[in-house]
Amino acid sequence: MPPTHRCRHHHVAVRDDGVGGADFTRGTGLIDLKDRVEALGGRTVLDSPCEVGTSLRVEIPITATNDDATSCYRL
Repeated sequence: MPPTHRCRHHHVAVRDDGVGGADFTRGTGLIDLKDRVEALGGRTVLDSPCEVGTSLRVEIPITATNDDATSCYRL
């Protein structure tokens, strides 16, 4: 859904029912995602208890730069 004039952030949430235990520091590629989100002024929240699965939430502020239809950010 395209953002409306009242939206201030793009929100993305991903969840799975795997084994959990994901960690930004364990070389899973999540740190690259976190770095890219932070470079856009956003934040990343990871919840991944063992044996329960993983939930990842990303919030990126909408700005003239990152909401431009000609811009492409690969997360």
